[in-house]
Amino acid sequence: MDPSAQMFAIMAFFLVVIVTIGGFVLLMPLSRQLAKFLEFRMRENSGTSQGMETELRQVRVIVEALEEKLLRVSDRQEFVEKILEARESDALKLPR
Repeated sequence: MDPSAQMFAIMAFFLVVIVTIGGFVLLMPLSRQLAKFLEFRMRENSGTSQGMETELRQVRVIVEALEEKLLRVSDRQEFVEKILEARESDALKLPR
């Protein structure tokens, strides 16, 4: 093997080792900070989802109450319509 090629291979090897170690040393603190940030965001989102579940329960209760009121109003409306129909039919039967 040519001595210059052997020197180039050794330099390339050491360059790869230095870049790998340097990358590890530089990226390790960054990856830890990223992990802390992601953990914080997940905790924050879980608190938000619990708040949203509470709001969703409240909305369901309100909708159920409105549904019940609507059913009562429709029953009352049907009752009034039947009474009015009965009055009209009685009025038509009476001679004038």
